[in-house]
Amino acid sequence: MLVKTLLAANAEDEVLERSVVIPTNKLETFGEPLALAAGKFNAIQRRKILAYTFWYGQNDFQKVPGKPSVTVGDVACLPDGTNWRCCGAGWKQLPKNADPAGLRGDDARDAGKNWL
Repeated sequence: MLVKTLLAANAEDEVLERSVVIPTNKLETFGEPLALAAGKFNAIQRRKILAYTFWYGQNDFQKVPGKPSVTVGDVACLPDGTNWRCCGAGWKQLPKNADPAGLRGDDARDAGKNWL
């Protein structure tokens, strides 16, 4: 699975994207493969996707030259159309009508409503 992330740490304030590749076998739930084609995930699957987005978004595990690791303030754009901001402890869902690129960093702290 490919997850696009928008990175907050950027001195020029340009939108810096990083693609995070998650091995499909990591996304099985109770022995059942994730239904990627449906584009809809249950809470357990979404939690796994976000956890692995952070894990594989670290340059220690998946090196992407010229791109920093996924960190607090970054936004993950999931294939189901939801956007999630990385927080100090967990992820926070961003409003559906918001531009994820404009919600990176500290300005996005209170923009979401659902924690995961």
